[in-house]
Amino acid sequence: MIIAGRDTRAPDATDQIWLACTAGAVWRAEADWRWAIDAVWVIRGGMIDSSRLAETSRQCQTTCQVRAALSFLATVLPAPVPPAVLELMQSAAVSPAEAGIFDLTSRRYGRLGAMRRHWLQYYLQTNGRPSRLGFLRYLEAEWALGSRGQAMLEACQRGWMGIEPAGSLRPLLRPHPIVLRIVLQFGQP
Repeated sequence: MIIAGRDTRAPDATDQIWLACTAGAVWRAEADWRWAIDAVWVIRGGMIDSSRLAETSRQCQTTCQVRAALSFLATVLPAPVPPAVLELMQSAAVSPAEAGIFDLTSRRYGRLGAMRRHWLQYYLQTNGRPSRLGFLRYLEAEWALGSRGQAMLEACQRGWMGIEPAGSLRPLLRPHPIVLRIVLQFGQP
């Protein structure tokens, strides 16, 4: 594809469905159903390579997200998700770490959930050898703070209140199925 006189690359249908599903399986405070519309349009267009979708999901540790999003599309909307794709994603193996991350990102956090998610991300980066000081350094960098002391204060305050720091990725409420059916029936806005 050429844009402004330059060669560019665009994701194919398999990459687009992967991107839509990984965006859709994250809990957010504000409802956002655009991912479902994108996914249904890509599915209707066909050309999804189910084995590559499963392999990409495995490599990126997003199998749980893609599986949940495709199941949601197939059962709640119901979108024309190919049965072979659903079966392949349902049978795919998932590591305990991936299942834990999915559990923390696919539902409301609660009081300490956001801290647990940050700890798990830090733990995975350290190859299973975390330290308290290292975690404070991680939070200092993640939240763009000036010192580990500020990170400790923010962690205590935000952990107790169950919120995320400003500017971070916010959690996604599942879209209402009736709204999605109306939008999909009458086309993309």
